Amino acid sequence: LQLYNKEGPFEPGTVNFWDKYQEWKQTPAGQKRSGSELIGSPETIRQKLLELEAANVDQVILLNQAGKNTHKDICDSLDLFAREIMPEFHAREDEHQQWKSAVLAGEIELEDIDTDPFNFRTRQTPSQKSTKAEVKADIVAGAVGRPGSLSTN
Repeated sequence: LQLYNKEGPFEPGTVNFWDKYQEWKQTPAGQKRSGSELIGSPETIRQKLLELEAANVDQVILLNQAGKNTHKDICDSLDLFAREIMPEFHAREDEHQQWKSAVLAGEIELEDIDTDPFNFRTRQTPSQKSTKAEVKADIVAGAVGRPGSLSTN
């Protein structure tokens, strides 16, 4: 997904994203992982989701169609997730929604955090006309202090 932000937008059908990924994977940046991926065994996924849950993250995006996964691979992965991981988190959903409602109603006050490092332009919004230099500067500025951030060199 970083490719869209760094080099996009792309004209449909003009870029082989798998080849781009294979090239990137050989670079120093590609050798590192950000730590935010949900890749692995059900137990690995469960542990990462428990960390996110502890931080009150209540939504994740499962990007199963990336790479050369077949339709069957994707369906099998989603089925495994639904059977072995999702029930545990679903069981706590009512409790989380009550907490979230209390936060939104002002009954629970959250600790203030500095969100400025995360306010930067992206090229994912077609209406924004930013140069590549502006986007890179914003990404570098936004990555400072961000847990698990990758170097943008």
